[in-house]
Amino acid sequence: MTALPLLTSPYETVALGDFERPVSLRHTQLTPVADVNARVAPVSLRLVDDRSAFNALEAEWTALFERAGRPEQLFQSFGWLWHWCNHFLVSRASNPSLAIVTGHRDGRLVLVLPFLVTRAGGLTTLSFMGDPVSQYGDVLIEAGPEADRDLTAAFDFVLNAADVNLVHLRKLRADAAIAPMLRARGAVLTDVQNAPYVAFEGVADYAAFEQRYGKAARKNRKRQMRRLQDTGETSFERFASGPRASDAASLALGLKRDWLRQRGLVSPAVVDVRTEGFFRDCVSGRGPATGVEVGAVISNGTVAAIEIAIQCKDRVALHLIAYDPRFEKTGAGALLMEDSVRRACQSGKAALDLLAPGTAYKYDWADRSVELSDCAIGLSAVGKLYAALYLAWVRPAAKTLVEHLPMGVRRHLAAIVGGAVLLMQTGEII
Repeated sequence: MTALPLLTSPYETVALGDFERPVSLRHTQLTPVADVNARVAPVSLRLVDDRSAFNALEAEWTALFERAGRPEQLFQSFGWLWHWCNHFLVSRASNPSLAIVTGHRDGRLVLVLPFLVTRAGGLTTLSFMGDPVSQYGDVLIEAGPEADRDLTAAFDFVLNAADVNLVHLRKLRADAAIAPMLRARGAVLTDVQNAPYVAFEGVADYAAFEQRYGKAARKNRKRQMRRLQDTGETSFERFASGPRASDAASLALGLKRDWLRQRGLVSPAVVDVRTEGFFRDCVSGRGPATGVEVGAVISNGTVAAIEIAIQCKDRVALHLIAYDPRFEKTGAGALLMEDSVRRACQSGKAALDLLAPGTAYKYDWADRSVELSDCAIGLSAVGKLYAALYLAWVRPAAKTLVEHLPMGVRRHLAAIVGGAVLLMQTGEII
């Protein structure tokens, strides 16, 4: 493996719900929504369905995120979705197309619903922007007494304007801003997972914090560090933005692809060439900021383990972590994880998010988790059938079946069909 030069930087099934379908109408004009509270100005809704109009939202969107966005809504930042558009928004007009709802009150942006419409197989589906790289889906909305009413009006507005027959929203945290409304509408739960995270709660003394991991675990990591140091000079590095950071992102994804292939696993997000381009651009220093950074543990000038992380307010999310198999016995991946936990704690972060799925190794570090679910609402006969049968039953059953196949069969299947094994994994960190 070629050594990579690095830059040092200082440092959580219900029945289908039936509700009245709005009359189909396509439009993009401002639409005032009456407010029963005369003291509050009405919210004006607009459908943004082209790229140039989305680009023009940068300053307003960023300001809304700064004052109202929660750190766990990191995948709804303008910068993240701007880079996503560059790689995953196909230029064809029909599949897919933007369907972003914005809401202004007194001239100020107060809500953004970052949706996308796709048309395939007779279905017109409303989903979140960001798939497959975004790990949480949600909407941005200012808190206030009118927030629930505004959100309901905005959701009805997009169903009306986009004329969809299926809503399929993935990776909803239990505490997502849009979750209560979807539950009230009887959304079908099509998948449920857990996203583990490490909670620091303002503790900055890592020496005291790490006592929670137990004496045996701490001793084992010290032994692993000695083993790694025996292979050569060892250092932990963080990449500055630029070409080297982009090359490091490519290396991280390459190592992850190798790891998946060896275990007969497929992550469509990881094998998709657009994902590599996306992360390369996120750390290139060009375009709006995303908070993405790359970290690595280096042994004798060679990357032993590497991660892609996202910084957002008082939270850090580890999107991907991978290691060179030659360093597996040294525990290089665990040592890099420990370094990430230490850095997050010492820098005063509230949490280090390990994202879904809740695989066993993450709970060696995490002390909490949040439930994560996919949900669907059918708005036509075919949409209801697809949600109730395929999304809620066939797809989960097939995924479970594939996961229980022998390793050799899985590896052979993965080699044959590659990224088509969507039923097995859905793009999260494995």
